[in-house]
Amino acid sequence: MPNKPKAYVKLTLQVANQLESTPDGLMNFRNTCRQFKYVDAFGLDKKRAFDVIERLERRLILGPNNFEKFVELLEIIDRDDVIRMLPGYENYGAAAGITLADGPADTPLLGENNNLCVKASLTQQPCGPTFKNQGDAGISEIKLYELAEKIRPDEELGLAVFLGIPVARYEQFDPKHRAYKTLIAWKENVTANEQASELVRALKEAKLPHLAWEFSDPKASDQRDVTQSLSRESPLTDKHLFMLGSSMGEGWWAFGIKHLDMSAVDIDGFCKKIPGNREFEMLLKWKNRECGNATVGRLLDLMEKSQEIPMDCYKFLHEQLSPDIKQEPDAKPAETEV
Repeated sequence: MPNKPKAYVKLTLQVANQLESTPDGLMNFRNTCRQFKYVDAFGLDKKRAFDVIERLERRLILGPNNFEKFVELLEIIDRDDVIRMLPGYENYGAAAGITLADGPADTPLLGENNNLCVKASLTQQPCGPTFKNQGDAGISEIKLYELAEKIRPDEELGLAVFLGIPVARYEQFDPKHRAYKTLIAWKENVTANEQASELVRALKEAKLPHLAWEFSDPKASDQRDVTQSLSRESPLTDKHLFMLGSSMGEGWWAFGIKHLDMSAVDIDGFCKKIPGNREFEMLLKWKNRECGNATVGRLLDLMEKSQEIPMDCYKFLHEQLSPDIKQEPDAKPAETEV
């Protein structure tokens, strides 16, 4: 569904959170959608509520100002609390003694501070976790969606790398929602009380510190990441490669051809990537091809032979070595002409 209104996207995120707020909520939602053949059974057990909602949108079961069939599904699983979150259904169930008429008429459906189901809270109906306290429940999916909206396409891969998401998995995400899917995949593997500090660290490492302040803990004296010293035999991580790639300069492609055994076809393919990612993609291909030989020492040796790599790039990797191993280089040895 192209160009979905932001208010509608936030609403679907709230609805997804609310569907999962009860023990059997997600399972009942999945099974009902499967029974009506709105979703495929294959892989359904791994789908979150938001994933199922996206499938319903593609089947035109749900969309902005199109809630009738979706309400019918919710009625089957007795989710009146979710129905009342939808525009036009705020007073649903009033005949049974449930009413929102006592609340302020101008209470917004998508209230301030991203609280879930603001109107329903006026009736003291359970409305799921608001995640207002990040230390107790982690960072809400709505907060992650809002963060994803601020991330440019050329910044997405770097953030994925520093969040620890494998590149192969990152590339499987829908390009339209890649930043959001990346953040959700990361959230699922981080404990709630560590999410804020881990996200701040990753944003700063990805050179997005202007997006980190909202998640920073003012009581924390220092949230900087402490990098472990490496040896020459240490395997290179995607984080190392991304930081190296960002400082390789214009000679990156020549270095790839001369020292990483890249072909002209390889370089053409990298050049089609988003600027800022192409150098990393090249180093990653080399790492995957080298397997266990892609070590700090191996890449340092190759960089020492190259005249295409800036000294700062070489020094960055050299400085990752343990102090008792490295010797500060004054200059890289010049490449010997054959």
